[in-house]
Amino acid sequence: MISPSIADRVQKWDLSPTAPLTPLTTFGEIHKRIVFYYSTHYFQYLPTLSVLYPDFETRLANWLSNVPDDQNQRLLFELLPRLAFFSREDFEKLHQAAFDGPVARWIFESSRLSVSDPELDKKLSEQAHRHTWYCPLSDSLRINDFHNVNGIGGVDYRPDWRSLARFGSEAAILDFMKNHQDIQGPAPLTRLVILEDFIGSGSQSSDTVRFIQRISKKIPTLIVPLIVCPTGAQVWRAIESFPELTFSPVIELKESDMITAGTARDGSFAGRIADLAESTYAAVEGDRAASPRPYSAFGFPGHVNISLGTGSLVTLYSNTPANTLPLVQHSSNSWNAIFPRSARIR
Repeated sequence: MISPSIADRVQKWDLSPTAPLTPLTTFGEIHKRIVFYYSTHYFQYLPTLSVLYPDFETRLANWLSNVPDDQNQRLLFELLPRLAFFSREDFEKLHQAAFDGPVARWIFESSRLSVSDPELDKKLSEQAHRHTWYCPLSDSLRINDFHNVNGIGGVDYRPDWRSLARFGSEAAILDFMKNHQDIQGPAPLTRLVILEDFIGSGSQSSDTVRFIQRISKKIPTLIVPLIVCPTGAQVWRAIESFPELTFSPVIELKESDMITAGTARDGSFAGRIADLAESTYAAVEGDRAASPRPYSAFGFPGHVNISLGTGSLVTLYSNTPANTLPLVQHSSNSWNAIFPRSARIR
């Protein structure tokens, strides 16, 4: 799977006096970890299934060759298995965690159910399956997968709210929810759950916020990102001040999970990656043919502090967010990405 040139480099690095920054390991062990992650995760990466891209081992060799010196090649090599790569199977579990966690708690609380009620399970299931409308925030989230892994059916339409905000009618949406029926008869949809696979800075989804806010004044609404970065969580928690709008993520990343311009340059692995992101940014950006991408050395700008960028280390099997470090996901005439992002607008 890994080309001999990679294996040769790894062997040379382990013979050198410079050890990995990862404690108690060797580059050979990191190599084995990458091979394992390829067999379980990396092979699923959808954008590179296109004939436009070479196979993984070629992309890895090209990615390392972006930087000429061994020191920075070793840093990139060590960064790869530290990326949080979420596979399709991971997302199936996240869909289930969303339904069994934030969604179930919210329905329980908003329906004013009691744990002492002997029919609690029946009533909770009734509310979750017949009277709650589950939709994606954008077309990035695979809403059909959410329904399938949780055994949810009964609602024929599952539009994304980014599109509804652009083309939809508030009156038509409320009428649909009020008059909804399933095979058992009238089943009005009395609450709305909006899911998203990943929220980075929260600024892209903010275009849809006003529309959701208007709906939430009339329909209790829950926003559930499967993964959210700190700036995105901050933005949505400010929006949560609306009384009928609740924000409850499945995985909320911490500031310490990010690498930004504000990362301490103390010789740590994170600090050295921050230095590398800045020193290679001119090459990553290239001839600016994709302008305004890649936005900054640390990815799509943070909504709260636009100078820092989000600095995410997240990759999804379906795509890599623009909030992730560009040296991972942006290709140009002078840089080859390891997980090239499929941009919505080109």
